[in-house]
Amino acid sequence: VLLAIASKNDSDMVASALERPDLLVNPSCFFPVEANWGPKSESIARILKAWNVGEDSVIFVDDSSMELAEVEGRFPKIECLLFPSEDSAGVLSLIETLRTRLGKREVRQEDRLRLQSLRSFAKIENDRQIAGSSGDFVARLEAKVTMEASEDDPRPFELVNKTNQFNLNGVRFTEAEWKRRRFTPRMFTLSISYEDRFGPLGRIAVVGGETDGKRCLVDTWVISCRAFSRQIEYQIIRQLFLMWELPEIHFLYQKTKHNGPTRTFFEQFLPTDLNESGKLVLPASVFNQHCPELFHQVDNQWIMSHAN
Repeated sequence: VLLAIASKNDSDMVASALERPDLLVNPSCFFPVEANWGPKSESIARILKAWNVGEDSVIFVDDSSMELAEVEGRFPKIECLLFPSEDSAGVLSLIETLRTRLGKREVRQEDRLRLQSLRSFAKIENDRQIAGSSGDFVARLEAKVTMEASEDDPRPFELVNKTNQFNLNGVRFTEAEWKRRRFTPRMFTLSISYEDRFGPLGRIAVVGGETDGKRCLVDTWVISCRAFSRQIEYQIIRQLFLMWELPEIHFLYQKTKHNGPTRTFFEQFLPTDLNESGKLVLPASVFNQHCPELFHQVDNQWIMSHAN
């Protein structure tokens, strides 16, 4: 669970409060910390940008009804909850509500990496501005992409069912449906891990579909928002073309309320109105024409396992 602070206060006072020895949460868990005297909605706007999530994915807790109303006015999809300062039973009820909304049965390695990767993303954006050229910046990332078959690892299933922004069609799966894909002839599902000089991101993408070696239909493709700006989406398509040496790849696209980044990505290749849903056909020649120079070191374990 990501935690941030939006406080109307002097930054020194907030820093001092976070040094208290009786805090139940390690202060390093809070990112970002917005301490200033501006409207809290502005602080929250910066937090959402740092997290790269939509307003409907967060909960805002405050002990002031006025502050809740101000934030709700700008971000109507944020769930705003009042902290009942003078009501100990109400505080306990609030904690139970938060646990119900946000609690997980287990914490995986990718969960532990999430906060670290968000901090590194802020550093990456700063370095990108200094570099000036996007290509020069990406070349210095020393990035490694690993592609492997999705077996019993629950992370790809979780990623497909919760990713919104870079999501090919928004289709969700039950656990039984997801497991059935593994044993369906000609179906493939690959998970993609990423790391660079800023550290590992873990498994951050999933791509899957159906192929007979002569044609390929991708019906599932998601990339975590933590992995944006690293040209991973281009490398995934390049590897799909390399796997089967196909003249084109078909993508089962569906416009959703949130997958604008997916639409933007495909619009650079396809002269079509992506407000309409349907099967997109991407020729290899068109992809190669528009694909930027890629610098990832690629470990395609799926190709190796099938070659053997």
